[in-house]
Amino acid sequence: MKSQHTQSGRGSTAQTISQILFLILFGALTFLGRIQLWFGIFLIAGMGVSLIWGRLYCRDVCPMGTAMRLESWIFKKLGIKRLATPSWMRHWIWNVLFLLAFGAAMLLTKRAGTPFPMLPALLGLSVVVSLVFEEGLFHRRICPFGTILSVTSRISRRGMKIDSSSCIGCGACERVCTTSCITRESEESKIRVIAAQDCIVCKKCEAVCPVDAITYRT
Repeated sequence: MKSQHTQSGRGSTAQTISQILFLILFGALTFLGRIQLWFGIFLIAGMGVSLIWGRLYCRDVCPMGTAMRLESWIFKKLGIKRLATPSWMRHWIWNVLFLLAFGAAMLLTKRAGTPFPMLPALLGLSVVVSLVFEEGLFHRRICPFGTILSVTSRISRRGMKIDSSSCIGCGACERVCTTSCITRESEESKIRVIAAQDCIVCKKCEAVCPVDAITYRT
């Protein structure tokens, strides 16, 4: 157990360093007017990585994710609870609509010849939305990058898994899940399962599991 906590601590430090460095890079590209290069980073660190290791981009690279994690940390310290995703926004159709809207906005600004900072605007949107709602709403329904990764990560053989033979159905993992992707196996069962395509591998579930039933594996 001690070894697992030590590795978790080291992993958390590495993740924080990665998040800060990529946030600085995002800011630098925005300042230099070269933010379009971020799409190349997403192609490699996002889509490419997700095919094998899952949505690590959302955890370690995405500036939106980093900003929302900071918000979550502040809200937790202040003891303020945010709203869960409204039931009417839990359908996948919202992913399609927001993705199409994002693509259309990019196309229109390009044709108009009027440069508009779409990615910084998306960062601002993530911050505003997360002031009211929990992170899961933006991660799972609004973010166009998240929608794309929810597709490419489906073939990944690596991810967070719950050992059903060890799970005691306490629900601790479900309560701390960043993207609300942990649910009951069935209405009759208390055993939890993880929707891999929506998991951003934050490992909060692994940290709180009292029986070590959750691990990142193939």
